[in-house]
Amino acid sequence: MESAITLKSEELQLMSLIQDLTSVTAKDCIFDSKLNRVILVVDSTQMGLVIGKKGMMIKKLKKITGKLIEIVEYSDDPVKFVTNILNQDLIENIKLTKNSNNNQTIVVNVDAKNKGAVVGKNGRNAEKARSLSKKYFQINNIQIL
Repeated sequence: MESAITLKSEELQLMSLIQDLTSVTAKDCIFDSKLNRVILVVDSTQMGLVIGKKGMMIKKLKKITGKLIEIVEYSDDPVKFVTNILNQDLIENIKLTKNSNNNQTIVVNVDAKNKGAVVGKNGRNAEKARSLSKKYFQINNIQIL
């Protein structure tokens, strides 16, 4: 169940720019000033258009914003959505659990040698997965084991 998405002026402006450049309507746009990045959520059929040939569109957006551009492929399935955010090639198993209070947690199992790559530098991938899964699916926690 998706919650309402609230966008700030700068996010709306970037989404409009993306649409002008690529004809893609982004589902969401998040400015993360803490990690100097912009996270775009797009439908799976539109990933290639946003990236562009040889990453040209991403490079152009990075130059315009001065921030790292990260793209997430949206899915209506919370497990698939989190898998898309993290490196799916490094995930051994992923499942959604609910406790007695109806709080949802996603548990991601990875090989110990790959945990750093899944979590990301300074926890950037894990933080992205946590914030987006909470925003879209009211998932309270993600555990990467």
